[in-house]
Amino acid sequence: MEQRDGHIFVVGKRKRGEAATSERAVEANPEKIVIVGGGAAGFAAAEMLRREQYAGSIVMLSDDEAPPADRPNLSKDFLAGKAPESWVPLRGESYYSKNQIDLRLGTQAVRLEPRTREVILAGGDSVRYDRLLLATGAEPIRLTIPGADQPHVHTLRSLADCQAIIERAATARRAVVLGASLSAS
Repeated sequence: MEQRDGHIFVVGKRKRGEAATSERAVEANPEKIVIVGGGAAGFAAAEMLRREQYAGSIVMLSDDEAPPADRPNLSKDFLAGKAPESWVPLRGESYYSKNQIDLRLGTQAVRLEPRTREVILAGGDSVRYDRLLLATGAEPIRLTIPGADQPHVHTLRSLADCQAIIERAATARRAVVLGASLSAS
């Protein structure tokens, strides 16, 4: 792994049997798993860990202000006004505390330190881990044309984005939608 311009690049595979570069050995049963990402994939991983009786600490870091939601569903019934906001989260707030999942909303991970096994957060705090799962999802492609930064131009990725679109649509006379579906291309 290499770091360049604030990005991490995987530059090759370890050879079979080659030890990790970390100075301390990783336990067979990690005590703490950190999941970076608050979408459906991060949620599914945390849920499966608990279902499979993983007893260690699970920390989910999400830069979103809302709990994990199935993002594609935001553009369906909720956006159309056919479903209440309570329908959007994958689970209610009590699920996380009941299952001892430390869900940290509004928490932006800005850097990984694999040698010290830390996720560095905006503001300088860090979270140590024994195992790390990056489940950040995709970012929408943002327009790079004049006017794309105007307040009436929206990208749909989060509950907050969806709420802003609904609010704006209440007084809008027309709309243009660029992009659609879950294309694999």
